[in-house]
Amino acid sequence: MNLKPSLLILLVFAGSLTAQGPASWEPAVPFVGDSILISFDPVKSSAIPDAATSLVLHWGVNETSAGAWSPPPQDLWPAGTVLHSDGKAARSPMSKNGSLWQLKIPTDARLETVHFVINTGTPAVPGTSWDNNNGNNWNITLRMETIQAVILIPEPDNSYGDLRRSPAFVPESGQLEFIGTAVINEIPLDSLILMMLYVRCAPTRCSMS
Repeated sequence: MNLKPSLLILLVFAGSLTAQGPASWEPAVPFVGDSILISFDPVKSSAIPDAATSLVLHWGVNETSAGAWSPPPQDLWPAGTVLHSDGKAARSPMSKNGSLWQLKIPTDARLETVHFVINTGTPAVPGTSWDNNNGNNWNITLRMETIQAVILIPEPDNSYGDLRRSPAFVPESGQLEFIGTAVINEIPLDSLILMMLYVRCAPTRCSMS
């Protein structure tokens, strides 16, 4: 029995990777509380030397107007981070992973947006090369929306004492029914921007209404 189509309908909202020129991040649509893996490929950048020996994520949060960042809360700083001299941004060292420079940053409910540029040098001593995405910076919006699914048929086994962790066993000749609620705003997912979806799955087909 193949239930993958139904799972994809729910999980596709999360995406996997967003790439904007030399910079990318994962998950592509981060939610509050996610850790965001930011990657940078200097080969795709005209501003950062390919042979750079160290790169720094120069980043801030909760922009109120163009360039008006706030520094991220200090308890969210990755190891080695220092506050930039302007007091608006943090500077965190990135690590080389193959051809990419990467850094994972945590988030929580205090963050609404994350903004960054890439710089050579060290956290304490900025280098001379900057990539600011042609003056636009890179900007990530954190989502508060959630996706939930409630199984209707078959009735879940509540042996765990928590329906969110309880399995639903579907026989080969049976079907799975669940109702999902999705609240998704400002995400270009075409027909997948749904307020309610209802899915019926059988071994050979899934339908949605």
